Amino acid sequence: SLSSSGVFATSQGQSDLIDPITKRSLENPTACTVIANDPLAAEILSTAFLVLGRSGTEGYLRQHPEDAIEVAWIAEIDSEFQSTWLEPGRRCA
Repeated sequence: SLSSSGVFATSQGQSDLIDPITKRSLENPTACTVIANDPLAAEILSTAFLVLGRSGTEGYLRQHPEDAIEVAWIAEIDSEFQSTWLEPGRRCA
């Protein structure tokens, strides 16, 4: 199962995703896609990872390699969207 969560059109209003620590809407144009065996897990993790950020997501993947999930991180870099597959236990460039 595949699920994606993202923040793209923040100029049209605030994101509906809230960072529980800052209590503010997410602002950076970013997306996260999760492939997992369980559709509910894919949905929950795609949103949770987006709130955690890339480094937090990489930390989760390192700590939970048994989850057998695949994660794509999409972010705006130099005015272009770039995607990277994050792998557990590996430092991602």
